[in-house]
Amino acid sequence: MADGYSVTVRITVRGTHTEIFHGIAVTGWQTEITGIAIRRIGNGKIIEEWIESDQPGLMQQPGSFHLPAQANI
Repeated sequence: MADGYSVTVRITVRGTHTEIFHGIAVTGWQTEITGIAIRRIGNGKIIEEWIESDQPGLMQQPGSFHLPAQANI
């Protein structure tokens, strides 16, 4: 969706855990996360962006994993 100064995009990202992630061994689990990005346009370029994603929904998926409390992201 777009108007004269902004564009809104619905995002779906799917992936499979195939590499070590913050010390967590490969699981092969598949995950999906959705979100929305709102971009403000000026002079034909993106000059601001806000992104909202469903992090709690990601962590509630079957096979999801929780990072250790000491993990630095």
